[in-house]
Amino acid sequence: MSTYNAGEFLNEALGSISKQTFEDFTVKIIDDNSTDDTVSIINEWSEKDSRIELVKVNKENCGLTRNLNYLINLSESKFIARMDSDDIALPERFEKQFQFLEKNPEISVLGTWAFNVNEQGKILNKRYVPIDINGIKKMIGKANPIIHPTAMMRTEQIKSVGGYNENFRVAQDYELWFRCLSKGLLLANLPEFLFKYRVIEGHVSKRKMSHRILDAKIRWRGTGLLMFPLQSRVLYTAIPIVLGLMPDFLKKIALRFSKHLDPRQRLGIKEENVSRSRGL
Repeated sequence: MSTYNAGEFLNEALGSISKQTFEDFTVKIIDDNSTDDTVSIINEWSEKDSRIELVKVNKENCGLTRNLNYLINLSESKFIARMDSDDIALPERFEKQFQFLEKNPEISVLGTWAFNVNEQGKILNKRYVPIDINGIKKMIGKANPIIHPTAMMRTEQIKSVGGYNENFRVAQDYELWFRCLSKGLLLANLPEFLFKYRVIEGHVSKRKMSHRILDAKIRWRGTGLLMFPLQSRVLYTAIPIVLGLMPDFLKKIALRFSKHLDPRQRLGIKEENVSRSRGL
């Protein structure tokens, strides 16, 4: 975990980790030069739970990507689990992911489905991602197929592909998944809601154009690594640019129809249809 001015939600995030049914883990945290009470909160948790460790406090803000690579290089464990400082891991998250990876050694990265929650922790809707490698390969050009803070990864395999690319301060996970696939690593998602993903109001609509351009670069490079047809590469690369150029009122309209436009939301529609057909 990398923290930066995380005081508002950090107690809830660390509390959810401390309550995991799988207990054999350590939490390694870098604070990225916070100016609020983040460091004090981490220190308080370290006193309550010896598994929680503040590894480093940066003297200047270095960004998530560099901090994650620092923590990966420190790690000697078999698996690394990601977590953000404003999200909530449900109690069985670690246990179920650990068991799945132990039973399926061919899988290198494992995510889960998640509930989207607002700033008060109220569930807004469900966030779906493809379960198997075929679904992930079909989706990755259109949208990120792994919810980053739900990911549990095989440490040595992530190190073998070079970890996160520090040229990308944002969307670093998306770039990593493309690279993992290009190296033959297999990704998957558990079809269970084991996570609460914090959605801050207006976050998507306020993304800067620089973020959109980085997203476009990742898509262009990634689809090239995976040998996508040129027409598909151009189409998928254009998506974030078009979103960035949209006026705010059109973005709001698009968000209202996201359940029908976003492939991750359409997975949810399929699940609902299956449930209805079974009388669930």
